Amino acid sequence: MTQELLTILSNCDEEIGKTDGLSRIKTQKQVIDESREFISDRMAGKFNYIKTSYNNLNLAFGGGIETNTILTIAAMSSGGKSTLAARICNDACQLNTGREIVVLNFNFEMLAHKLVGRELCNMMEVSSQELYNSKLPTADKLLLQAKIEEHYKSLEQYDIFYVEEPLSYKTVVKNIMYYWDKLCKRQNRTLIVQIDHVGIVLGERDSDAEKEKIDGIMQELNRAKKIIANKGGNAIFMVLNQFNRNIESVERKQIPSLHYPQQSDMFGASSVYQYSDYVLCTHNPSKLHLQKYTEHDLPIWLGNKERTTSRDTEFIYWSIIKNREGTLKPVMPMLSNFKNFNFEELTIEDFDFYRAEFKQSGFASCYRK
Repeated sequence: MTQELLTILSNCDEEIGKTDGLSRIKTQKQVIDESREFISDRMAGKFNYIKTSYNNLNLAFGGGIETNTILTIAAMSSGGKSTLAARICNDACQLNTGREIVVLNFNFEMLAHKLVGRELCNMMEVSSQELYNSKLPTADKLLLQAKIEEHYKSLEQYDIFYVEEPLSYKTVVKNIMYYWDKLCKRQNRTLIVQIDHVGIVLGERDSDAEKEKIDGIMQELNRAKKIIANKGGNAIFMVLNQFNRNIESVERKQIPSLHYPQQSDMFGASSVYQYSDYVLCTHNPSKLHLQKYTEHDLPIWLGNKERTTSRDTEFIYWSIIKNREGTLKPVMPMLSNFKNFNFEELTIEDFDFYRAEFKQSGFASCYRK
C-alpha cells in the first residue's frame, strides 16, 4: 500500500468515528498479519477451541469446536439435540482447564430446572423416573437426596446462566452482547451461547413469518460473532434446529442413499446453513422404522449382551454436513444413552464388529460384545 493511501486512511479515522454508517476498513497487510498469526498458532498447537468428551467429534473438528463460530445441531424431534448441546456446554466447563467459560443458555423450549435435572441423571447414572420417584422408601429417599446435594455443589461451580423468557431475535443478540461485555470481555472469558431452539425465537413483529424470524436470528448471530471476534473476544454460538418432515417421506425411506440428513431437512435451511460454520446432525434411524441405514447397510438397533432382546439400544449416527475449515463426515456412529441424557462413543473396531455381525444375521440383529 502506498504512503498516500495510508495518509488518507489515517485522516479518515476521526470522520469515520463521527459519521453513522461508515466502518473502519482493514488493510491487506493487517489481514495478512492476522492470517500469519492464526496459521502460526495452529501449527504450534495453539488452536483456540473447546474440547468435548467425544474424541471422534474433536478429531472431526480439528481438535475441538473452534471459537468465534456458529455450530448448528439439527435432529428430528426428541432426537438428542438438547442432550448433545448440554453435553458440549458442561464439557466446556469441566474439560477445558486454564480457560474460563461462561455459558448463556436461551432455553426457550424447556424449563431451566429440567435441564439441571437431566444433568443430574447423567452424573448419577439414573433415569429421570428414578430421580423424581415419589414412592421410594424414606431411607432410600434420604440417601438419594444426599447424593443429589453432592452433585448440586459440583454444578454450582459452573458459570452457566439461563434466559427462559421468549425473546425476539434482535433482543436475543442485544442480551448476548450485553452479557459478553459485562461477564467476558474484560476478563478474557469464553462465552458459549446456546439457543434452544431457533424455531421458537420470536420475530420483531407479530406478523413475521417463521422464515423471517430464522433469517433474522442467524443474521444477528453472525453479526455478534464478527463483533466479538474483531474486539479480541471468543465465543461459540450453538443453534438447535429441528428437522422438517422431508426426512420422513416414503421416498427417503425407500432409497437408502437418501437416508442421510441433508441441508433441506432443516427448518429455515438456507439461512441456517449459510451462516453456520458447522452443521452437525444427530440422527436416530429407529424413529423411521428402517431395517438398515443407508446404502452401506448400517445397523439400527444393538441387542443386549445377554441376547434376550435384539432391540436394547439405538444406534445414533452423527453427520457433519458443513465444516468451513475441514472435511465433511457423513457417518459418525454412536449409541444412545438417553436414559442418562448422553451418547456412548463407539470405537471403529467395535462398530466394524457390529456391522459384520449384522450382515451375517441377514441384517436382522447384532448384540453388545
